[in-house]
Amino acid sequence: MIGFINKFKEYKAMSPIIEKELLSKIKVLHKRKGDFLYRENQFPNSVYLITKGCLRTFYHKNGKEKNTMFIFENLIFGSTSSVFLELPSIDSAQFLEDSTIEYVYHPDLVALYNKYTEMETYRRKIAEEYCIFLEEKIRLTENTATDKYRIIVERFPHILQRVSLQDIANLLNISQETLSRIRANIRF
Repeated sequence: MIGFINKFKEYKAMSPIIEKELLSKIKVLHKRKGDFLYRENQFPNSVYLITKGCLRTFYHKNGKEKNTMFIFENLIFGSTSSVFLELPSIDSAQFLEDSTIEYVYHPDLVALYNKYTEMETYRRKIAEEYCIFLEEKIRLTENTATDKYRIIVERFPHILQRVSLQDIANLLNISQETLSRIRANIRF
C-alpha cells in the first residue's frame, strides 16, 4: 500500500505522522481483466491509483462505447463528477489487464487536507497533473488521426503491448482499418 505514498512523495517529502494516517485510509483492490471499477451512473466517490495493470474509461453514445482514456501505473484518477460534484459518473472504468489498485475514499482524503496544511500541496499537485492531462487531451483533438496515434505511442510507448488495436482505434475515433493504414505508413 505504498503507491499513493510514493506518488505523493514525488510531489513533496511527507512527514511520518501524515504518512501513518494516510496509510490507514488506503485500501487495495485486485481486479481481473474485464472487471469494472465503476459504471456509468454509479457514485465512485474515491480517488484511485493503479499500482499494477491498466484500465480504460469509456461512455456510451448511440449504443456504442467511446473510449476516453487509458490509465496506466502511477496515475491518480477518479470520476470527477462523482468526486467533486457528488453526481453519478458519466463514464465507466474497465480493466484491460489483471490489475491492482489502491484507493482512498474522497471524504477521508478531504479530512486529511483539512487537518494538515501540508496536504494541500498534494491536492494542488494532483489538480495540476490532471489539468495538464486534460490540456494534452484537448490539444490532441486538433490533430490528424496519424498525429494522434504518433503522440499516444510516444507518450505511452508500452501502449501497443497492453491495449488492443480496436481500443486504440476507438479512442482515436477511427476504424481499425484506418489505424492499420496509419501504422503501415508511420515511421518513428
